[in-house]
Amino acid sequence: MTLFVALLLALVPVMGLASSASVPELGLTVAFPGNLDLFTRGMDGNDPLLKLYGKTAGQVAEELQSAGLTALAVDIAGEFTIGLVVSGGTFTDYGSMDEETLLAQAAALGSSDYELLEIAPGHALLVQPDAGHRLIARFQGASLAFELRLETAGRVRSSMVSAVKGILRRVDISQGQ
Repeated sequence: MTLFVALLLALVPVMGLASSASVPELGLTVAFPGNLDLFTRGMDGNDPLLKLYGKTAGQVAEELQSAGLTALAVDIAGEFTIGLVVSGGTFTDYGSMDEETLLAQAAALGSSDYELLEIAPGHALLVQPDAGHRLIARFQGASLAFELRLETAGRVRSSMVSAVKGILRRVDISQGQ
């Protein structure tokens, strides 16, 4: 029994490890929880995920680029994916927008409602398009914008919303903001 408990305690940190997607030129790091397999454009060719999914680093980079994604996180249970899109430019923080403007932003994303979340670098806009199979979280401020796009075959569940909110809480913007 003692050996089993010691083995379990040794494995717990491995199961909870997070992966991150970084865009150093924009000073952005987005940490994803350990229950998601993370694919990025700059994956190491020896990453075990590549073998598990039968892909090469080059194939992953090409697929992400053609989809317009910086990274793609895949739920290990196969229930959903979360795509990350990042861009630089000049942007207005959602926290400085009035309700009419925020509703218009949500409508442009296919939703009649929104949630404004305060995160470390500013405010994120969270919308669930009316079809209910997607969840979109957007951040924009000063010289950076990013978007998390959750997609699922079924309905978006509260645990999926919590996962996206958790990712937003772990965003690190180290420069330019």
